[in-house]
Amino acid sequence: MSENEKDNSTFRNYSKFKLIRFPLLSTPDGQDSLYKVFRTTLSTTTIGAVFTYLDLISTINLTTLNWKIIKGRFKKITIPAAFLGYVYSSTANVSGSIRGRNDSINHSNAGIASGIALAYLSNKLTLICNNGS
Repeated sequence: MSENEKDNSTFRNYSKFKLIRFPLLSTPDGQDSLYKVFRTTLSTTTIGAVFTYLDLISTINLTTLNWKIIKGRFKKITIPAAFLGYVYSSTANVSGSIRGRNDSINHSNAGIASGIALAYLSNKLTLICNNGS
């Protein structure tokens, strides 16, 4: 094994920044589905929690902060973020498993599904289906 191969293998296996790696694209769609769904949902939950925290500290007066406000913001930001991550990764993996291919159509299907879920969560879907009435 040459020095260059040793350097590349060390670089590839370097796992100091585990939160930065995105597991959804690490293996082909349809393989390691449970792991990818779990990690993606965990990542989007973490991102949602960070945005909840930033929203709380930027808009709320700390003297009026109580658990009811915190739970309300948590329900509006963190839980939908976790749900959208779950919908996206599970749809991409199911689409890849059914189609047997690893291409961008799987992620297009996942984007459509998570867009529909986002519209449902924001109550826009009922307005679209009822023609605004």
